[in-house]
Amino acid sequence: MRGKIWMCLIICLLFAGNVLALSNNSNNISGKVVARITYRSNVRSIQTLQPIVVITQPQDGAVVTDPHLVVRGYAMDEAGMNYWEWEWHWKGGSYSNSSYFQIAEYVEFRIDIYGLHSGWNLIIVRFKNIYGAIGEDSVNVTYNPPNNPPNKPSKPEGPNKGKVKETLYFNTVTTDPDGDSLEYLIDWGDGTNTGWLGPITSGTPFETFHAWDEPGTYAVRAKARDIPYLEESEWSDTLIVTIVSEGNNPPSKPDRPQGPTNGMIGVTYTYSSRSVDPDEDQIYYLFDWGDGSNSGWIGPFESGQVASASHKWSKVGFYQVKVKAKDTEGKESEWSDPLPITMPKSKNIKERYHGGQIFQLPILSRLKLFKTPTFMYFRTLFSPIIGMKNYKQKLI
Repeated sequence: MRGKIWMCLIICLLFAGNVLALSNNSNNISGKVVARITYRSNVRSIQTLQPIVVITQPQDGAVVTDPHLVVRGYAMDEAGMNYWEWEWHWKGGSYSNSSYFQIAEYVEFRIDIYGLHSGWNLIIVRFKNIYGAIGEDSVNVTYNPPNNPPNKPSKPEGPNKGKVKETLYFNTVTTDPDGDSLEYLIDWGDGTNTGWLGPITSGTPFETFHAWDEPGTYAVRAKARDIPYLEESEWSDTLIVTIVSEGNNPPSKPDRPQGPTNGMIGVTYTYSSRSVDPDEDQIYYLFDWGDGSNSGWIGPFESGQVASASHKWSKVGFYQVKVKAKDTEGKESEWSDPLPITMPKSKNIKERYHGGQIFQLPILSRLKLFKTPTFMYFRTLFSPIIGMKNYKQKLI
């Protein structure tokens, strides 16, 4: 009985004494290995030529976003193992570590890696038995760090007008908060776009070109996405581009002039009109005053902008004011509809016969009524009021 008790105590002590913990450190990583020896009976299993090594965590090909990676697994060999090593490889570098440990048939291990590198990370674990045979396992993990989308691109810069089939160039730029390279997509507003073009370094202007097939007004905008995460920015502000037909078109028929329709000779009056150029060219205007004179070409004005010109007539009469337009290419519009005006009054007559001087009109001065004693009496009486102080001299 005592022999069995002693045997159990010896087995327990052997099992407890074979628990082993190992740890390794480097500049920016911390690797920790926990190895346990599992008790086996005298019944031996099938022997292997080398240690069996199995990584149970993480899965091979896993994609992670946490820079801290935990690698778990086990190794076993009935011949007994006493050495292990592990390697960590990434694009542009590697790290490795190794150590001896107390002979064991079965061990479990854990490796903690801090600071994974973006992209692929290969971890290889090897164990060696007492005869020098080596077994290994490996996993390849892709690390995608937390990512921010690119900033909103700038409003596209380029011409805001052009002609059908004309090649126009535009550029935009943005940055990526993570410094990732970028691809750009430009929407031309006609149902087409550039597709994703790049890569372009963050902060470097991107330029491309386009030609429209039909006249019209188009909204050009841009967006960006980063590489390799393909997260997209919001759309930029839009640039409005007006495309006109090939060749040059004359301005539209100007509006009928607006201004006074009657007045007095010798007084300056102002008239206005407007026209629109289909090619968005600037416009000159010519006002015809109907008295054999005109304003000459005035301008240039922007397409659709109201233009004004002034004139005074020297003779009483009936006139028609009209206007035409021409663009900077020299193409002239047709004449506007005319505005009829009359100049029935004379500024000089109004001044001459104002107040009491109305009696100086030739037709009135010939009337004998105004030479009678009675009229002369009333004229003397009211002349201070109606301004007739010089009337006597005028009539004599």
